[in-house]
Amino acid sequence: MGEEGNFTLRGRRGSEAQKMQALRKLHAERGVSKMRRVHDLTPPPKVLSSRPIRKVQKEIEEGGGRKVKTEIRFTSVPKVRGPIMIEGLPGVGHVGKLATEHLIEEFGAQKFADLYSPHFPHHVIVEKDGSVRLPRNSFYLAKVGGKDLIIVAGDAQAVSSEGYYEIANKILDLAERFGVKRLFALGGYATGRYTSGKPRVVVSATDPSLLKECGDLGITGGEETGSIVGTTGLLLGLGKVRGIEGICLLGETHGALIDHRSTQSVLEVLGTILGIKINTVVLEERAREVERMLAKFKREFERREAIERQKAKEELWYIG
Repeated sequence: MGEEGNFTLRGRRGSEAQKMQALRKLHAERGVSKMRRVHDLTPPPKVLSSRPIRKVQKEIEEGGGRKVKTEIRFTSVPKVRGPIMIEGLPGVGHVGKLATEHLIEEFGAQKFADLYSPHFPHHVIVEKDGSVRLPRNSFYLAKVGGKDLIIVAGDAQAVSSEGYYEIANKILDLAERFGVKRLFALGGYATGRYTSGKPRVVVSATDPSLLKECGDLGITGGEETGSIVGTTGLLLGLGKVRGIEGICLLGETHGALIDHRSTQSVLEVLGTILGIKINTVVLEERAREVERMLAKFKREFERREAIERQKAKEELWYIG
């Protein structure tokens, strides 16, 4: 029995050895790696498409043509003669943005290009019809009083220093392409207070001769010193390096409120320098609406404050 048992064991061992030999032969024929388990004959899954690996890698590196980068996309290429660039983007009091949007509407400016960048904030713009799009800066052309005006407006500014430089340089690339020799950068100058009168406009420039030119028109620059941040400031500084004259007009504003009154002042000064008439009646009406709203809020605040003072008096008590 022992011998029979030994014989049976040897027979099983021989059978296993034959199976292993057959599997190795099959693996060799199919090109299966020796490192894989001998009983797993399933071919490895395809992690890439059937396209050549080098081609796929190149598409990954380049974004497959779908990756958003800082670039200007033209819808048309207008013919211009000695154009002047006017930039106004979202910022302090939204003065610059309101100013360029007003110019676009007032003069019927036509859009001819859009600037997209991954340096804009990480959101999309929802349009009135419910569709969405990426944030962008846009370029418009208006022909006013014999002057060609390239107006730069937009949804947002960059969210990093690197982005500011990259976007400002792209805008200046377009300016050079169309032969811009002078640009105006519009924005707000925060004072922490709102004025219902006529806000002052702070003027600065890339060259003293430009300030003298403004002075001859009765426009003074003021004595403020400091920094002009964002695209507005960099267009002036980088533009100067490229030989483009720059004048900055900053309207005094509270800083935390959308300020149509300050925008009106900035546009009046801009119109004087350019020698063109800019109708600001709409801005005047909106400024009055804001002032009525602020007055209402002030009355409500004062009413509630009076109530709180009265409650405090009634709750006074003494221990004696």
